[in-house]
Amino acid sequence: MSFGIRLKQELRGVIPDFLVDFLPKRYVRLGSIAIIRLKNELLSYKELIGNHLLAYESRVKTVFLQKTTSGVTRLPEMEFICGENNSITLHKEVDTTFWIDVTKHTFSPGNHSERIRMMNLIQDGENVLDMFAALGNLSLIAANHKKAQFLGIELAKRTFDYLIKNINENGLESNFKALNGDNRNLAPEEQFDRVIMGFFECDELQLEAAFKAIKNQGIIHLHEAVPNHLWDRIDEKVKLVAEVTQCKILSMNIRRQKKYSPGVDHIIADIEIKR
Repeated sequence: MSFGIRLKQELRGVIPDFLVDFLPKRYVRLGSIAIIRLKNELLSYKELIGNHLLAYESRVKTVFLQKTTSGVTRLPEMEFICGENNSITLHKEVDTTFWIDVTKHTFSPGNHSERIRMMNLIQDGENVLDMFAALGNLSLIAANHKKAQFLGIELAKRTFDYLIKNINENGLESNFKALNGDNRNLAPEEQFDRVIMGFFECDELQLEAAFKAIKNQGIIHLHEAVPNHLWDRIDEKVKLVAEVTQCKILSMNIRRQKKYSPGVDHIIADIEIKR
């Protein structure tokens, strides 16, 4: 039985009837920590809901409430609800370990399929630039399974420290290097076969840096949050930067990764360019 159905059954008659349909249908689990989102109407019942989640999921030791994620360094606003008061957890995916502090870092389980896709697309011998590396969210699994060289750039020091921790935890010191700072200044030019851009609000200078980072020919994976009727904005943005950097677009495939918010899609554009 799913968490959402079970929660409705257990809390029907415990909370007001008009709130039952507002109960969360799912939660995010990172290691031993569960993260839930609640409607404002349910906030006074957060401990009750959290304790039901602890009883439902034996792997969960701690429950947090997610409020917002803000700023270019993707700082999440979290509130501890119940369980062990510990925000740090060890999360594992595809034989790869991620240390995460949920009060300081973002890590979306909804991007699991993209992490697998990157692992499958990246070839042995490639040089890969991850311009918004975070904890290694989109590149660490690939680095752990392919004989390729990676450079990750991360702006937030709190996140960069954990990126280094994760590189060391997985024994990837020889093929995953990392820089702390602004990728507009740190991205090397004409050195990479592939560039990963996993941050939604990259500006034109950052996209220009990605184009310049590609060798003679390569692929850029651009992530954006776009209203679902305005995907052509991505096409316009990419063509403008291609003109500025004097690159030829060989192909561009835009697809929907997942829903980001009502009316807004998380899309990924795979852009192959030639200098």
